[in-house]
Amino acid sequence: RRACCHYSLAMFLLCLTVTVHLVIAASNDPCGRNNSTDIHIIGFFPCTNANDTRAIPVDNCDGIERIPIMKLALEEINERCDLLPGYRLVVDYANSACSSIPAMYHLIQQTDPSQPTKLMILGTACSGASHLMGEVAQRMLNIPQVAYTASDSIFGEDKKSYPRFYRMVAITEQIADGYVALVKELNWKRVALVSYDDDFNINIKEYTEQKLLENDVNIVIANSFTDDPNLVLDQIKEFNARIIIAWIPHNVAVQFWCSVIKYRLAGPDFVWFLPGWFRANWWAAVDGTDCTAEEMKRNLEHTLGGLGNSIFDIGQTLQSNKSLPQFKQELDAKNALERVKTDIFLNVGYVYDAVWTIVLALNSSIPILEERGLGRLEDFTYDSVEMADVFTDEIAKLSFEGVSGKISFNVTGNRKQLSVDLRQYRAGIAVPVLIYNPLDYSMNKFQNHSGETLVWQGGYVPRDAPVPVVLTGSLAEYIIVGMVASIGILSTMFFLFFNHCCSKHPVVKRSSYRLNSLILVGVFVGFVGLLLHVIPLDSDMPETFTTAVCNARVWTSELAFVVAFGALFAKIWRLYKVFFNKKMVQRKYLDDRHLFAMVTAITVPILLIVIIQAAVFPLTLHTIATINEV
Repeated sequence: RRACCHYSLAMFLLCLTVTVHLVIAASNDPCGRNNSTDIHIIGFFPCTNANDTRAIPVDNCDGIERIPIMKLALEEINERCDLLPGYRLVVDYANSACSSIPAMYHLIQQTDPSQPTKLMILGTACSGASHLMGEVAQRMLNIPQVAYTASDSIFGEDKKSYPRFYRMVAITEQIADGYVALVKELNWKRVALVSYDDDFNINIKEYTEQKLLENDVNIVIANSFTDDPNLVLDQIKEFNARIIIAWIPHNVAVQFWCSVIKYRLAGPDFVWFLPGWFRANWWAAVDGTDCTAEEMKRNLEHTLGGLGNSIFDIGQTLQSNKSLPQFKQELDAKNALERVKTDIFLNVGYVYDAVWTIVLALNSSIPILEERGLGRLEDFTYDSVEMADVFTDEIAKLSFEGVSGKISFNVTGNRKQLSVDLRQYRAGIAVPVLIYNPLDYSMNKFQNHSGETLVWQGGYVPRDAPVPVVLTGSLAEYIIVGMVASIGILSTMFFLFFNHCCSKHPVVKRSSYRLNSLILVGVFVGFVGLLLHVIPLDSDMPETFTTAVCNARVWTSELAFVVAFGALFAKIWRLYKVFFNKKMVQRKYLDDRHLFAMVTAITVPILLIVIIQAAVFPLTLHTIATINEV
């Protein structure tokens, strides 16, 4: 009996131990992922060294800051029992280097028969890395691709080459539309276009040019460069362009902006539109240039950039059942964004949503594959066209709330209703200030917690063309000159009245009062001309008004001098003839008619010249750029 009791106690303790272990195991792995089947996708992330075809290095890699975001999404997904039941998602990531050759190299390595089969591709970040790799993967290997920041429009336009391509980011043409909308909103009529000399940037430059012309914007110059931007910058300076849209790749941005600074084409008088996909603090990599990081940062102030909206609504609930503030707090708690503190949400939304897009599409494909007898997810091979079609169709059907907004796709694989952030650099940081909605082609304030809006140095919107500073006196000087001219006009009118009323007086009569009146008329016209010169002119005034004032200034100056001094010199000439001509046998009296004839002979030619000049070469107000321009 005692042995039986010991046996029962041992069995009880054994059962209790097994139960505890099962409970602990269940709590640590509630979805049974440890016993699940691994399914693999490729994750392409760019590193700065385009020649590096190895695994992604920990240091000096542009793509590193995206990997923690991908891992966070992966953790959330693998913890959900309702997603991919019986499977565990694994991302095998590699360096695309933002270049076609490394991306193609890693595609070949990752799809080698010795490697696990890849069901989808996450990435790439750069359009150039996807051109060849994407076509091979989608057409030859039947692997759908979900890119997070590849914005070249060719992926949506050429569906024959890229039949399984989807992306999170706005296409570059949408960003260009945002730039054109802002140009139109601020009533700029003169814009210069600059691009790097490659197919991608030239195509978007030509698209921007077309859109600007459709909106009646004058293209001052539209040119491209390869290694040396100096020729293009010379043209910008020559044509006094102030609003410049530049389409340049990340790898030439630092050298290009340093050249802009050296040409003195940056600052409060200029507005530059730069691509918005440059990484945070790109301007600080000044090695090999003639500029300092402080110069680059200071001259970048208030420069604009555009990017698809990567963080949408602070109040929305994500697929992970978290709110956006909770999502941000979790990222901070994990120190997932340590490398990109200055612009933490540049690519966060796109990477996070791309992972969820892949998972939701695979998850919804499971019952369809079983229903059609196509097998399970792990049965996918690179020859499984029908399975690839199911994956592609399920991506196209998706509609869910992501970090970057509503996730849904049109027939081209582009996001529906994706807005564009317009950002403005403040102390070296690209701050979202406006949001462009392509549906209604309007500009609105960026609706987020920061409440930012456009800010300009000097407190005014920069002009699209130089306007010369009017080098005139102060208000007190205007008042003094106006008062002197007014007193002169009133005085001449008084003396004209006095001369007429007292013309019979012997003294006045002997002084040739008619010529005196003519002199006073000339003085009167001169004082009127002085008042006309006091009137400040500006190019914003009506052209008819400025033209009339310009011509009146010339006429009054010419007539005042000729009439006043002509009559005065005529009187002097008569005195000379009367008193100093010794050859005159009889002093001949010269009356006022002779003198008026002399004044007329002088005045008429001058008057004809002024009339011909006004008819053939009328004076108009022109804006000329000088050193003292604003």
